[in-house]
Amino acid sequence: MLKVAEQDESLDKTLKAYAEGLNFVSKIVYENGKTISANNLQRICYPILRNKIGLKAQMACNVCRQVAGTYKSMKSNGEWKLAEFDAKSMYGSLLEISRLKANTSA
Repeated sequence: MLKVAEQDESLDKTLKAYAEGLNFVSKIVYENGKTISANNLQRICYPILRNKIGLKAQMACNVCRQVAGTYKSMKSNGEWKLAEFDAKSMYGSLLEISRLKANTSA
């Protein structure tokens, strides 16, 4: 039981850091007023995502891709607003994915 609790705390900490990274990068794109490619976002934000927010390398790259894709989608739909990300909603998505994988592998 204790091991599960430790994993949950670790997951919670990771999701909070990921959401913080998403929101940090999202604010940069929004304030820029136009889309920025994932590669350019990575050049701009990677050191901060790694050193200040504490994301692992792959997660830092994923943040840039996810934010770039979010704003590209918004632009194609004629929208432009600050995209905000919440760790709690990501946790729910991960639980749903886990359930789907468990059901398909049974």
